[in-house]
Amino acid sequence: MKNRKTEPQGLKIIVLEDKPEAHVTGGGIVAMEFQLTEGIVVELSKEFEGVYKKGDRVVFPEKAGINVMYNGKAHLYLNGNGAPAGDIWGVVKEEK
Repeated sequence: MKNRKTEPQGLKIIVLEDKPEAHVTGGGIVAMEFQLTEGIVVELSKEFEGVYKKGDRVVFPEKAGINVMYNGKAHLYLNGNGAPAGDIWGVVKEEK
């Protein structure tokens, strides 16, 4: 079988979930966020070219999307629109 690539259609993106580590305060308290999670965009439909790029880190609700196997790993199939119409709440930008 030849190498194949899945291209999401419509308003979908494929994301590899990458839950952030728990934050530990100076006093040793573990602070975790349970409602939102993060993931890395691995594929996107043509509708989102210019909005996202592969490798972007996005924030979305924990229970969002549909679990799919992609390249042998569990990924999420998300509606790439911004909230409330879609699943994406934001794109993480690194501060310099």
